[in-house]
Amino acid sequence: MTVPNVTEAIIESGNDYLGSLKSFNGEVYESIAEYDWGTVEQVVYEKEKSHGRVEERVMKIVKAESLPTKIRFQLLKYAGAACVIRVERKREILNSEANSEEVVFYVGSQKVSQLTALEIYHIQRTIGSSKTNVIMLEMS
Repeated sequence: MTVPNVTEAIIESGNDYLGSLKSFNGEVYESIAEYDWGTVEQVVYEKEKSHGRVEERVMKIVKAESLPTKIRFQLLKYAGAACVIRVERKREILNSEANSEEVVFYVGSQKVSQLTALEIYHIQRTIGSSKTNVIMLEMS
């Protein structure tokens, strides 16, 4: 089952979702990656030191309605898509030169878009431990 199919099933069940966007998602991924994220005001920053590493995360959230028409149109294949999230991670392994950086993107449904940036941040951290790219959220 593809991510768009999963999001449709979740919305039809009356629930909400947060799902990751990967490079294999094609044009929508490319458009979101090229979006001017420097203008986004809703930002969460976290720096964590544990397990012999320092990790910095910057999360930016933009509501779908604020995105350019092209991206809004591309998001139509994700049922109920109401926000897009960008997370930049920088990891420094202490006492090593093995550092890494990555940027990942997520799409969330309507009730997700109404949460605070910090609430979304904590939810998206659970996707990394999930076996799927989409998690269903039962939100009232």
